[in-house]
Amino acid sequence: VPVVSPTASSSALSLADDYFFRVVPPDSLQGRYLAQSVFAKGYKTVGVFYTNEPYGATISKAFTDEYQKLGGKVVVSSTAEPDAIDLSVQMKQLKDANPPAMLLVPSTITSATMAIKLLRQLGYMGPLYGSDALHDKVLINSTGKDSEGLVVASLPAGTRSGASAERYR
Repeated sequence: VPVVSPTASSSALSLADDYFFRVVPPDSLQGRYLAQSVFAKGYKTVGVFYTNEPYGATISKAFTDEYQKLGGKVVVSSTAEPDAIDLSVQMKQLKDANPPAMLLVPSTITSATMAIKLLRQLGYMGPLYGSDALHDKVLINSTGKDSEGLVVASLPAGTRSGASAERYR
């Protein structure tokens, strides 16, 4: 039975000669695209936060591999379980490393909101980059000024194709 998924992005679902098809690229492509975008902006070092589940781990690994291949360095990588509410230890670890830019790859709007708010409360003012999970008006409304300048990878709606980076505000 052929299956066409409009939202499945797991790289594990792509098997040769099967009947599963997707209309969005795999998470690994998004990770590589984010690495290229951040590196192209001139950031040679970066910090990474991701939630410890297939989505976050896959994007984080693809980002790190591609970023290092380009000549960049991930100076700190921090993770949390997807249902974690208190991210203060992880955000302090990221802030203390003080990278010029950070990548956030949480799987929920709740963890993304907490990460952004905590980073800003700790005084981190560098640019934030994020995965498509952060492409949500609830996140922007919940974080207010803290999300100014946030750049996320997303797939545009409508007839346009390909990934893009969108800057909020």
